[in-house]
Amino acid sequence: MLEGEAESILRKVIDLALKGNEKAQRLCLERLMPPCRERTIQFTRLLKTTTAANVAQSVDDIMAGVAEGDITPGEAVQLASVLEVRRKVIETEDFERRLSDLENGANSPNRSG
Repeated sequence: MLEGEAESILRKVIDLALKGNEKAQRLCLERLMPPCRERTIQFTRLLKTTTAANVAQSVDDIMAGVAEGDITPGEAVQLASVLEVRRKVIETEDFERRLSDLENGANSPNRSG
């Protein structure tokens, strides 16, 4: 039923908002500037995450941040998810390096066998 009417309905809401209708103004503002669902986390305790050990330490830092009230448990879960991705990247890089080292060693002319 609304097909083809969206533009005229939207125009009416905008006109009402411009005339001072508070509900129409709120509706327009909510579409123009949706409420912020997340805050920026100011958490400086995290170390560099270049090794799996660094990632493990960062998880400990996140847990301490929750305990101290610096970050919420939900934020901690999100940060831990990011760190899990980073750990997997480190693991993959390490695996590729080891595999390359093995392949290079197998192809080396000095290989005794």
